[in-house]
Amino acid sequence: MTSHEAVRTAAAALERAGLEAPRLNAELIVAHALHCQRLRLTVEREGIVTAEQLTTIQRLTADRATGRPLPYVLGEIEFCGLRLRVDERALVPRPETELLVEQVLNRLTRFPAPTVAEVGTGTGAIALSIAHTRPDGRVVSVDVSTAALSLAQANAAALRLTNVEFRVGDLCAPLSGERFEVLCANLPYVPTEVIDSLQVEVRAHEPRVALDGGADGLDLYRRFAREARGVLAADGFVACEMGVGQAETMRALFADWRAVTLVRDLAGIERVLLATCPSP
Repeated sequence: MTSHEAVRTAAAALERAGLEAPRLNAELIVAHALHCQRLRLTVEREGIVTAEQLTTIQRLTADRATGRPLPYVLGEIEFCGLRLRVDERALVPRPETELLVEQVLNRLTRFPAPTVAEVGTGTGAIALSIAHTRPDGRVVSVDVSTAALSLAQANAAALRLTNVEFRVGDLCAPLSGERFEVLCANLPYVPTEVIDSLQVEVRAHEPRVALDGGADGLDLYRRFAREARGVLAADGFVACEMGVGQAETMRALFADWRAVTLVRDLAGIERVLLATCPSP
């Protein structure tokens, strides 16, 4: 079987399963099995697929056909240029979260050897991207889930990052007694009543604890806004990701902070809030 035929066969199976973008999913599955870039499948349409590779393609296609998210099926995802392992222990990192990392890194240029903490780290995507770009800095990665934290630790080990420390605990509690120049948070922000209306691959496969933000989605951010004051350095700042329509409520949570800024993503949604520690 050629790679073109493998893609066509996988796409047909995924279309029968009722999945969106079956061709794209099939191309990503075949490229993963062949250890090549997706573009190569277009350039080398007649490349031969080995029996072992075909078995892998069939297994991954059948897994994806159940509705399991593609990143979980492949076991990895690219985030900020890093290859991260992903599975059901943590939420799949979203492309829009790269905006938060970009904003933090831009502001970190004024900090020599910065101290950074991420609350609710999940796969470690944010913390590890910052640690990778700023090896001179110190990063502390916190999550209430020991399972998610073990995944983040595995990703740090795979990337050979030695400037990241991992702590289990609730929000800022594990950071007590220290001061950080930056606090990052991509906390659960989906309103409880909305979760059951999400795509089935999200609501049925990704951890609910990483999605559910309470009645209006911002329960954890209310606590975070209070707790962050106790662990931020005097000139430190927070960077938070939020959902559609939450910008004004988030702004109100940080109303007495300094230099509150909202940053829009590529879709025009106010996605990231940045705020400098309030005066004592």
